[in-house]
Amino acid sequence: MAKKGRDWEKEVTNEVLLRIMRLVKDREGGKLSGFSKKTEIDKATYYTWLDRNNTPTVDMLIRICTVYGVSLDWLVFGDGKVGETVKKGSPKQTFESATKIAKLEGRIQELEKKVLEYRKLIKSPLRAVNKK
Repeated sequence: MAKKGRDWEKEVTNEVLLRIMRLVKDREGGKLSGFSKKTEIDKATYYTWLDRNNTPTVDMLIRICTVYGVSLDWLVFGDGKVGETVKKGSPKQTFESATKIAKLEGRIQELEKKVLEYRKLIKSPLRAVNKK
């Protein structure tokens, strides 16, 4: 497990994590407890990201953007300004909508895979008939 006393800013090379660390520093005065409480992301999860230099999952990134009012473009790519965001609905509504969209996208991918499988099944008997 990661140690809290390490100088993460020197060790972390993942740009997304550096921007998250910047949010914690600027918006929470460097206190991870505030970040953890607002985003409902465990401190242990945060330290695992840092320790492994891993980018958080999309749903976690969306949650961070929603809570702190930053754009996903800024958090992921560094594009735009820190405070740029579309201000429609409450953060909870925005997060719920984004979560639903992510789930729907996952379901669409599953269905597309099934369609490809069915196409293969349909084509295989036709090939056998055509060869006779």
